Amino acid sequence: MSAPRFSPPAAVTERTRRLRKIWRAMTPDERVLAIRAAGGPDRGAGFVQALRNHLAQVLKVRTATAQSWGIPQIAETTLRAPLSEDIIIDLLMAFHLKERVPLLSAFLDAAGIPHTDGVTEQDADVNLDEAQLNAAADAVMANFPAHECQVYFATLIALEGGAWGSLEPRLDESFRV
Repeated sequence: MSAPRFSPPAAVTERTRRLRKIWRAMTPDERVLAIRAAGGPDRGAGFVQALRNHLAQVLKVRTATAQSWGIPQIAETTLRAPLSEDIIIDLLMAFHLKERVPLLSAFLDAAGIPHTDGVTEQDADVNLDEAQLNAAADAVMANFPAHECQVYFATLIALEGGAWGSLEPRLDESFRV
């Protein structure tokens, strides 16, 4: 399997701005966990190397220098580089599906959405009214740290939009576009 390729930067959309804002609002530890999750053996070990190469190119540093960076330095460096939607989506998805399964599961259970370890079926019918969505959000916010819930809610809004948009009032300024 070849190393993942990152697409060239495209026009910055509202979605891209939202994803970048989520990435910046995450804690340094969360960013490290996201990079480790995205580069784990089950997700393709080439991801971290490709991310280093991308950062070297964007920041105009030698590739050999970037290849010497550890995960914490990569995580810090990503704050200075304009990451594409594809990269941030990979990082957020890997992070949530590895590090936040209890939160995802609790939220989907509270919303009555069938799932397996926080992952819904591709063709799952997610038709929640605002009251159901708010009740599910209240349930997880009562049992999980507010920051973790906001990262998850902001990610849902950025990736899925639609009905999840009514979670927007629950986000603090660091997550809003």
